[in-house]
Amino acid sequence: MGFRGFLATLFCVSVVRIDTGYTPRTKDFFSSHTTTISPNSSTSTSQSNKRIQKFSDKASARTRVLQEFITSEMTYVNLLQEFDHVYIHTAYEPLTSNFGSKASPEVTLGTILTAEERKTMFRGLQEILKLHSQHILPQLIVATKSVQQSDGLEGDRSTEAAMNICKVICEFSEWFKLYSSYSSTCDNATTKLTQWISGAGITKQDKARVQAYLAKCKANRRHSQLDMTGYLLLPVQRLTRYKMLLEQLEKFTPPAPAGTHDYVSEALARISIVLVYVNDYKRSLDSRSRLCHWADHISVVGPSSLVQPHRVLVREGPVNFIARGALIKAPQGIRKPSKHMSRDIATVDKMCMAVLCHDLLVLADSATERYKGKLGLVDVVRLSAMGEARVEWRNVVVFEAYDVSYYLQVDNQTVAEGWVQAINHCRRK
Repeated sequence: MGFRGFLATLFCVSVVRIDTGYTPRTKDFFSSHTTTISPNSSTSTSQSNKRIQKFSDKASARTRVLQEFITSEMTYVNLLQEFDHVYIHTAYEPLTSNFGSKASPEVTLGTILTAEERKTMFRGLQEILKLHSQHILPQLIVATKSVQQSDGLEGDRSTEAAMNICKVICEFSEWFKLYSSYSSTCDNATTKLTQWISGAGITKQDKARVQAYLAKCKANRRHSQLDMTGYLLLPVQRLTRYKMLLEQLEKFTPPAPAGTHDYVSEALARISIVLVYVNDYKRSLDSRSRLCHWADHISVVGPSSLVQPHRVLVREGPVNFIARGALIKAPQGIRKPSKHMSRDIATVDKMCMAVLCHDLLVLADSATERYKGKLGLVDVVRLSAMGEARVEWRNVVVFEAYDVSYYLQVDNQTVAEGWVQAINHCRRK
């Protein structure tokens, strides 16, 4: 073969035919297993993994909330026990004194804090401590025993523990109303504590006694970093903490199966109702306290006392009673005066304290307090005789009563709208 023949064989291209029907018959073929993977099976596997991951994330978050339930309850009980040991028990210790000289025998003069002072500072605290330490905390620990082991893939154990914790909250929801009376105790106690520290309004002997008591409590080894105010505020914050934890638990817990009781939603609803009850109770007590204050500071209120069992304070604040207008006498032949008939406006121009209750509005002259010690009564308007209140000239509250128009000026339009809303709301009740 010459050179040309060699080139021809070098550049020759042959087509290879593949036998697709051919199957190798080897030992490896017969012993191995073939796996067929389709696109659909890959997608379903991915979705399944995502679903498992979603359940796993919720289960772990739910477990963390359950742990927070227990740890926060333990911390709460421990701090209340510290407060009981450091402050309450110390308040019952005998108060001794040496008369004459140090060599004189000690004489017991009662307890470090008087019975009235202990009632003001600690009323309701020991009952709350007993409720949580002897009943709620032990049951919460029992309710979460199942999550001490590893949780299942679907989070069954943590779900069961969440339901059990919510059962405990539902069981003791009515007992949580104890906190309503403590809310007023806390306010009075913090006010009294401020008085003790400053020494305002108390004798030198009492100041020395209570400040020695506070110093002794502070030096106690069991005293934590909290001060007495911090201890007093612990119960005030607890119910709100329960609600926050239950909201998180509801977020990470699957709904109860059909036909079963949803304890998570019920527990959240019950604790919300208790919080509303506690806030309303405190608001009612504050209202009655303020009514007593105004009854003492207003010289004359009227034929009956301002403080009545049914009466609730709605709003209070300074107003400028600028004018009062009487309806002009209707001409002859007109039986009923028109609403748009002009009025004879008389200037009053008195700075007053307005006290709005659900059934009447009291206006008292605040200037008379400077030289008489009490506010002089200016006017009393019953809401049953009052027409619709409105805002005019941006910051003037206007209403009609007994065929007389009243014009009360306040600081700004927002305050005026607040007064109008409060008056009209009480009128419609």
